Amino acid sequence: MSPRVDSSWVTHINILADAVRPLETQFAAPHEEADSHATRKFEVNVIYTTERGTIAALKTASNLALDLKASINLIATQAVPWALPLTRPPVPVQFIEQRLFDLACQGADASSETNIHVYLCRDKQRALVKALKPNSLVVIGGKMAWWPSEAARTAKTLERNGHRVVFAVQR
Repeated sequence: MSPRVDSSWVTHINILADAVRPLETQFAAPHEEADSHATRKFEVNVIYTTERGTIAALKTASNLALDLKASINLIATQAVPWALPLTRPPVPVQFIEQRLFDLACQGADASSETNIHVYLCRDKQRALVKALKPNSLVVIGGKMAWWPSEAARTAKTLERNGHRVVFAVQR
């Protein structure tokens, strides 16, 4: 069964980034369709961290997706301050969409099906935990450092919630 996202605290935008078709934007709760294990396509989820980290993660995810015949989901969370309505983030959604599309074009293999998901939320890690399907394969890119970065903390949170996490080290 797919996880449900409480629409009172998160908004979902799905952009299908395809070189042949123009960008399509849909507003809907994620994973609303009932998908059985037999018909569900395997997915590799890439979490947006930084531009360089995300490109490293997309390159790693492209190799995995090619080997597994899977699609790639590029997932970004945008925290909206409590002072603003959830549907009115401080950064325009169109800017976020274009930035993620550009990153997907730079990092993902052209033969990979890539979906872009933007979650407007109050708590980034909570939104990621709610948005991912159980036992998801997740790729996060970032730097290796002496103390945990935000990317490393997110990776640990996702692992604690049962997801398989691959950490792609940015160069």
